[in-house]
Amino acid sequence: MDHPLRTLLYELFLEPFLRRSKRPLSGGRSPQQEWRQITMKNIYIGNLDYSTTEDQLRTLFLAHGAVETVTIVRDRDTGQPRGFAFLEMTNDAEAEKAIHALNGTLVGGRTVAVNEARSKPSRSRGDDLPKRQHRLNRF
Repeated sequence: MDHPLRTLLYELFLEPFLRRSKRPLSGGRSPQQEWRQITMKNIYIGNLDYSTTEDQLRTLFLAHGAVETVTIVRDRDTGQPRGFAFLEMTNDAEAEKAIHALNGTLVGGRTVAVNEARSKPSRSRGDDLPKRQHRLNRF
C-alpha cells in the first residue's frame, strides 16, 4: 500500500501535469509506478569487499531510511562480485543523509565510496572515431 502523503502529492502535482502534457506513460506503467520512479534515489557503493552481501548493505542503509532495492554487480562469466553495488532509497532526504554518513566508512575491512549514481552516458557507434584517427592514418 502506498504512503498517504505520496498519494496526495501524486494527485496534486504529477497527475495534472501528465494530463496536461497528453503524453502516454512510458512503458505502460501505472501512474503510481511512474511516481515511484521519479522519487527514487539511486546510490553507487564502490570499493566493496567481495564477500559483502546484499543483506549486509540493506542492513547498513536501513539505519538511515527505507531501502527499495540492492544490487551487487557481478561478473557476467564467473558470477563473482565486481566490488561495487547500486542501492535505491525511496526518500531523497534520507538518501542524502545516508550518502554523507556512510561515504568513507569501513565495510568488511575496506573503505567504501558512497555517491549518488550517475546515469551511464549514451554512446552511439563511431563516438570514438577522433580517438582512433591516429590508427587509421598509419599506412
